[in-house]
Amino acid sequence: MKNKVKRTFVEQSHLIIIESNVVQQQKPEELTYLTSRTNKLHETLDQLKRETIKPQTLLDVLNIIDRVTGNIAKDPNNEQFRTLKLTNEKLQQNLFAYPAVFDVLGLIGFQRKNEVLFLDSKDLNTSFLNQAITEIGTLRIITSGNSFEFENIRD
Repeated sequence: MKNKVKRTFVEQSHLIIIESNVVQQQKPEELTYLTSRTNKLHETLDQLKRETIKPQTLLDVLNIIDRVTGNIAKDPNNEQFRTLKLTNEKLQQNLFAYPAVFDVLGLIGFQRKNEVLFLDSKDLNTSFLNQAITEIGTLRIITSGNSFEFENIRD
């Protein structure tokens, strides 16, 4: 059964309406989990906005997180995509410099193990990962200030 989902975001004088068709039915406990995690993600992304201060810095951080999460979504069995080295200088400067990043990655399932952040495949919730990708993508669009229009979705 397809249900039309409509989400509206109002931020920085932008009104964004996202419509999508939800094909798979979620169990109530899964919906509660996703809603709770998504609310925490929103709070954490708000904290990240405060930490980065400049819109371009926020956009740079979101681009990195988007690349990491996108790679995991494309190939969740690839351990390399699920491992972030804390000693990587580029990641230290551009990602790990902001404490809220650790919270965002923690919500996705990353855990610190020695000198890496690692997402164990058993801790990967693909429903939430996809939701996080959507939320991060939406914030990237808002931050970049790009305007866009959605095509009408026909059933």
